[in-house]
Amino acid sequence: MSQSPWKMGDREPYWTFGLQPDDQALDITGLSASNFTLVFIDSSGVERNGDGVFVDLTAASGSTPAMITYQQSAADVAIIGVFDRRIVIKKGTAFQKTFELDSWTCER
Repeated sequence: MSQSPWKMGDREPYWTFGLQPDDQALDITGLSASNFTLVFIDSSGVERNGDGVFVDLTAASGSTPAMITYQQSAADVAIIGVFDRRIVIKKGTAFQKTFELDSWTCER
């Protein structure tokens, strides 16, 4: 199921993202779902972190990239508009990786 356009207030189905940087497999060794943040950027450039929860981090296998699922919060799907999204992975101070995602539309 497509993530956009999205009906305001709908919290399911959860969103699953493939994580494949530069045609290589993402090494998820030592990472957990708590290292991931979903960021929404509105048309004015204002960023807000998602309030939902990442779960089910799965390692890459063959041609399938690493995957993670995001369970949206009510606040994540409460604002009508078009947003850019990104996933930011942080572990300690030495590791950070950002994945730019597609534009996302939340509508009535």
